[in-house]
Amino acid sequence: MSQETTDASPVAAHPEAPAVGATETSAADTVGTTRRGFLTTTALGVAAVTMGVPPDAKATTVGGRGQVLRVHHSGATTDIIKTNDDVVKTMVDKALLEFTGEATIAAAMGHFVQKTDLVGIKINTLGSPYSSVNPATAFAIADAVHAAGVPKTKIIIYDQYQSRMKTGGFRVLGPGGKARSGQYPVHYHKTLGYEEEETPVEGRDRRDRETKARFAKIARQVTAVINVCVPKDHDLTGVTGALKNVAYGNVETVPHFHCSREKCKPVCFHDGKCNIPRVYSHPDLGGKVKLIICDALRVLYNGGPQDKRFRVAHNEIAITTDPVAMDRVILEWVEDIRKEKGMDSVWESRGGTRAPRFIEGAVKMGLGEGDLAKITQKRISIG
Repeated sequence: MSQETTDASPVAAHPEAPAVGATETSAADTVGTTRRGFLTTTALGVAAVTMGVPPDAKATTVGGRGQVLRVHHSGATTDIIKTNDDVVKTMVDKALLEFTGEATIAAAMGHFVQKTDLVGIKINTLGSPYSSVNPATAFAIADAVHAAGVPKTKIIIYDQYQSRMKTGGFRVLGPGGKARSGQYPVHYHKTLGYEEEETPVEGRDRRDRETKARFAKIARQVTAVINVCVPKDHDLTGVTGALKNVAYGNVETVPHFHCSREKCKPVCFHDGKCNIPRVYSHPDLGGKVKLIICDALRVLYNGGPQDKRFRVAHNEIAITTDPVAMDRVILEWVEDIRKEKGMDSVWESRGGTRAPRFIEGAVKMGLGEGDLAKITQKRISIG
C-alpha cells in the first residue's frame, strides 16, 4: 500500500540561493490538490506561458507551476549499481497515475501526447553507466506513450553521444537504422543529423557574440517531448537537470554556450538571465516539452556531469511539468548530500564560479518556480 511521508529538517539555504522553506507534504497539507491527486486546472495558456510549453488544452490541465511528485521505492537499486527494472516500471507508472489522477496509464499519458504526435524521449546518458537515465526508466515511459495510442515507430528515444548511450545500456541504431518490429527506435544526434544552418538564440556567448547553434534535426521533427533528466552535480553550472537536458542536449558545440569564469555575470547573465534558460525557451526546444520525468535512482553530488563515483542511491522517480522547480529540487538534493559529506556548497565551490545562477535566470524568464518555499513536493513511498 502506498504511504505518503514527510521529511523534516531542510538544509538552510545559501544566501544567493532561491528561498528555501518547503518540505515534503501529505495530500491533506497540499493546497489546491483534489481527490484526483496532483490534478491542477489552470486557465488555458497560463501554464504554457509560464513554463514555455505551447498552449494545449489537455496539457495545461495537469501539474502546474511549482508542483513536483516524487515516488520512492527502496528496492529500485541494490549495491548502488544494480537496478530492479520491474520496480522502476512500477514507479514510473505510479508517478503518472498519481500526478494526473487517472486510473489508467493510457489516460494519464494522454494528458501530454496525442496519437498523431511524433514523440521524442530526450534522455541524458553523459554520466553513464550509473549517473544516467536507466533503460528501464526510458522504456517504461515509452510504454506509457504507446499505451496512449502512439505507434512505437513514432516514439524515439534519443541523446547526444552514441558511446555514452551504449555504456548506459541502450542499443543504439546506426545511420539509417530502423528498429526491429515491435521495438522503439533508439538514436543519437549524429545519425539523425544536425541542421546545416545555425539558429540564432536569444543571448550572447562567452565572447559576447550573438548566440547561434546548429540544432539537432530531431528537435525540429518531433511534435512532443518527454524530458527525462538525471540529478547531477555539474563542473560549470553547479547542477544539471531538466533545463540543460533539453537546452544544451539538442545543440551542437555546447561548450561555447557555457560561461567563462571571469565573464559569467556580464556576458551570460544579461538582465538576470542566463544562456541555459535562453536556449531552453526556444519554441522547438523547451517549447515542445510536455512532461518532465527525473530518473533519480541515484544522485551524483560531485565531479559531474560525468560519473566520478560520487554517487548515492536515491531510489526515486520525480515527475512535473515545471523544469525550474525540478532543477531547484535537484539543487537541494545535491546540496543536502554535499553538506552531509562535509563538502562546500555548489554556490561557493571554485570561488563561486559554478554557482547555479541559471535557475534564477529561468525564474526571471517565467519558465517556472524557483522558490523552494513555493514548490509543492508530494512524496509517495511504495516499498
